[in-house]
Amino acid sequence: KGLYKINNLEWKDGALKYDNRFETRVKGLDYNHISLSDINIDIDSLAYLDPRLSLKLQACSFKEKSGINVKELCGSVALDSTHIDIPDLRLMTTESSMRASIAMDMTAFDDKNPGKMKVSANGAFGKQDIMLFMGGMPADFVRRWPNYPLTINTVMTGNMKNLDITGLDINLPTAFKIRANGTARNISDIDRLIANVDLDATTYNINFLTALLPPSAMD
Repeated sequence: KGLYKINNLEWKDGALKYDNRFETRVKGLDYNHISLSDINIDIDSLAYLDPRLSLKLQACSFKEKSGINVKELCGSVALDSTHIDIPDLRLMTTESSMRASIAMDMTAFDDKNPGKMKVSANGAFGKQDIMLFMGGMPADFVRRWPNYPLTINTVMTGNMKNLDITGLDINLPTAFKIRANGTARNISDIDRLIANVDLDATTYNINFLTALLPPSAMD
């Protein structure tokens, strides 16, 4: 019948490396040179019936050479050639945690006749993890960035042509807090971008941003 099922799949103490030899290495998380170790994965109820794949990721943990240490990654996934649905994704590292719900058409980012997506997420991201994703930043920027979690809560629906932000809350203690909601159109085309957003922002000590400015601007 073309139906394939696996009741349970486990991978213990694994390792995985990927190297794009045509790309130079960069600091932090390098997507062209990935090295995973201590991989532990537990997949339950994996099923495939063309074109639909579904699985329940019971547990997943691993370490990456950049310093990222994923302690927990779990959630159910269902996808086919047109749509992906992840109703409850949970991620935890040694520094950060996030919970998200994602329903997205595969064409959501297309330029012509894009599909739709709905994303709701809330998370707290530690300084160490953030800097790994922002590799190569000036030393003063890294040093001055507050040692507090950056929290982000948001609900967004639509696509790159029409995006509705029903709630966006960003907070970095001692530095800033931002709340926003509204709509944006033609996000991928800066010349045609139109936005109507209610924004409430308060800043405190943001001296880490001055580390990104040239000396002439500081003068």
